[in-house]
Formats: sequence, C-alpha cells, structure tokens
Amino acid sequence: MPSLAKLRTLLLFIPAVTVNTVLCGATSMALAVVFRSGEPSHRVASFWAWLVLKICRVQVELHGAENLTGSERYIIASNHQSLFDTAILFAYLPVSFRILYKKSLNRIPFLGWHLFLSGHIPVERENPGKARESLRYAAERILNGVSVVVFPEGTRSFDGVMRNFKKGSFVLAVRTRTPVVPITIADSHLVMKRGEVTVSPRTVRVYVSPCVDPSDYSEETVTELASHVQGIIRDRLRASQAHA
Repeated sequence: MPSLAKLRTLLLFIPAVTVNTVLCGATSMALAVVFRSGEPSHRVASFWAWLVLKICRVQVELHGAENLTGSERYIIASNHQSLFDTAILFAYLPVSFRILYKKSLNRIPFLGWHLFLSGHIPVERENPGKARESLRYAAERILNGVSVVVFPEGTRSFDGVMRNFKKGSFVLAVRTRTPVVPITIADSHLVMKRGEVTVSPRTVRVYVSPCVDPSDYSEETVTELASHVQGIIRDRLRASQAHA
C-alpha cells in the first residue's frame, strides 16, 4: 500500500504542479512571442517556481545573495541534487538568467516549450559537434549581457554526493571573461530522491559564494578553474551538512 507521503504527492502535489506549469507555461510562451528579450518570461518562470515550492511545502534559506547584483553578467555554477534545483534558483536568485539545458527537454509540453521560446540555451550532449556549437551560441549570449546557470556535474546526484565537474561551462567563462558564481544547494535531494515519486517537504539551504575571476586561467588550465569552483561548493556543502 502506498505511503501517505506518496499518496499526497500523487493526488495533490503532482496535479497542482501540472496545472501551475500549464498556466504559467502558456503565459510565458505568449509573452516570449511579443517580448523577445525573454525578461517577462523570466518573471513568469520565477513565479511558477515560487508556486511549485509553495505547493510542495519546500522552504528555502538563501545565504550570500549580496554576492549577486543585477549590474553584471555571470556564469552561475551550481551543484545538482534534485529536480527541484531549477525551481529553487528561479524562485530565489536575485538576477535574471538563462539556463543551459538538455535539448531533449524541448519535447516536454509547456516546460520545454517555455525554455525554447524564452531564450534558454539547449545543449545536445550526445553529439560533440553540436555540443561545441551550443557553447559558441552560449558565449554569444553571455557577451551580449546574459547571465547563465549551469550544472557542471551534468546530471543529478542520486545521494547528494557531488560528482566531478565537466569543464565545458568553464571554457565559456574563460572565453568570455565572465565571473563564475559558485552556488551550493544543500539537502534538495531529500525533497525528492532521484528515481522516486514522493515529495518530502523540508527546508533547503542555498549558499551564494563570492565570484571567481576567470582571468587568471586559460583554456589550457580550465580544468584548474573547474576544480577550484568545485572545491568551493564541496567545502560549503560539507560545512552545511556538518551543522545540519
């Protein structure tokens, strides 16, 4: 027999989130057709994300927001623990941004359509040539003043343990001389564990660390930049877990 938490997820959380996604997705797509900047769509996405977290009773503690301002462009690099991570960043980061996402998400109604139409950046990882083309396009967007969010692990963690960072997003930082902002998300994997369909309401902590200047690195030493940013996030994650 399903647990009470699973029944609540299936009968309450998923239907409510689906309705929210359809309504906000349709609104976002309509705005994206009229406003090509994508800014109105970003505000809709922020509201959608905030409402998803409210529906699922996920509370967020944000620390270090002063390390982000609306006056600069950033590459925001975050660890990736849960399906909820994207919603958490949309709802709580105080800057407008676009995300690098798997191109296959374009096939998901409303969510994928919103991502495509509102200027987020699809990446086709299975094809190296197209992946490099995606990075060139992302570099152009960044040089035009757009901040981007990346998950350098490439996939969600099963257990909250951070995997090694891939270097692609850090190549972007070096090529565009864009500050990298390390973001640490702690305990979101406990909200919905990968492979399960049960939401467990709880508090998630998000830490925004000071920017890392990529100007001291080159494409030949980009793995050192990736390791440095990963180390910042790993240390913050360990400190958060130690004080939980």
